[in-house]
Amino acid sequence: MADSINWRVEAEQLADLLRSFRCSTARDQKAVNDAVERCDAAKLRERNREAAAKQGDMFAGPDIPSRPSQRQDTSIEAAGSYSAATAQRTRSAVLTQITRRPSTDEEIATALSMEGNSVRPRRIELVERGLVHDSGTRRLTKAKRRAIVWELVRS
Repeated sequence: MADSINWRVEAEQLADLLRSFRCSTARDQKAVNDAVERCDAAKLRERNREAAAKQGDMFAGPDIPSRPSQRQDTSIEAAGSYSAATAQRTRSAVLTQITRRPSTDEEIATALSMEGNSVRPRRIELVERGLVHDSGTRRLTKAKRRAIVWELVRS
């Protein structure tokens, strides 16, 4: 565990140093930015591994959907209408899709014929449980924006 903490501190210091570095050419700056992204992705993967080691079964613990991130009445109402059984089915479908093929949230939603607003909270729960993590890869969405490709955490 101490080695993991030391590695993380070193990675954070390197990422901070790289973030402050400005290059004279766009190509060199892109290389620095890519290195920062890789450091950030490596830190996230390490945190996910540690969380996975602490976690048990994916469906252990309270079987309720996560709390809404917003406190608006519509968010609270929507969360209340989403049953634990539906959340579990959706979570399982999301995990199955990611197991088949590492995917972005948009790709998962498309493959499952669901809305992103249904997929994302379940994927977030899987990340929090240490079952899924950022692969470090990015793909373009339909809107030509870069999106995280999520993959199964390998033991």
